[in-house]
Amino acid sequence: MVVKGAIYVAFLLVPVLSFLTFSFFYSSKQITYLETPFGSVNITYDDYSIPCIFASSKLSAYFTLGYLHATNRLFSLHYNRASAYGILSEVIFNLILDIR
Repeated sequence: MVVKGAIYVAFLLVPVLSFLTFSFFYSSKQITYLETPFGSVNITYDDYSIPCIFASSKLSAYFTLGYLHATNRLFSLHYNRASAYGILSEVIFNLILDIR
């Protein structure tokens, strides 16, 4: 019974905590300069924490898009992959055990 309640709490807390950490670390108007193998890139975040990519070439823009997906959405990608494979409860349960 306790494990079932903990899983429900984890399902509610995971999206909320991921949103709060994203909005905390990426405040509005943050400007990042990157040098990719394909050229230079400027990344700015608007008021809603949405990144805007200004690149010198299409390849550097695509490279930066992949970089942003990897850095900002890694937990979401893992969460969706585990859900698609049907092992989401296993992943959440391991997270709960690691916390204790």
